[in-house]
Amino acid sequence: MFTFLDRMILLRLAVNRFVPLADDSPEVPNLVKKSYATFRLSTQDWDQLERIRGSASEAMAETWRNMAATERFADMRESILAGLDNLEKWYGKTDDTDVYFICLALDPNIKTAYTQESWNSESHEEGLAKLESLYDSYYVAPTTENVPEVVQTGK
Repeated sequence: MFTFLDRMILLRLAVNRFVPLADDSPEVPNLVKKSYATFRLSTQDWDQLERIRGSASEAMAETWRNMAATERFADMRESILAGLDNLEKWYGKTDDTDVYFICLALDPNIKTAYTQESWNSESHEEGLAKLESLYDSYYVAPTTENVPEVVQTGK
């Protein structure tokens, strides 16, 4: 989330130029039942994004809960709580598929270290079992028929 906010703020001028022009451009795909103008950000919106960027991190959910509870962010409380609800909804969807764990496990930079540290042990073990099961369903043991013949040279 931090990276997204950081990039968004870095590209503020480009975003501000793109949004009012996008609806009339034949080069930009049309949105379904919305216009790009709907996503115009005011100066106050940009200021709020900069405040949020200061608090965004891997542990953003806890940070956002704390922000929503403070008076400093009272004007954004409803939006923060709605964002947390949305985050939890989409995070929960990772439980509905094996792909998330498998992608993490197959990423050479992550493997299973992240899930081992950050997930509860039951979820981690369940992910490993699903990965092994999927691997077993695709694995074909080599046979002597599949092994190429080694040709000996006279050296």
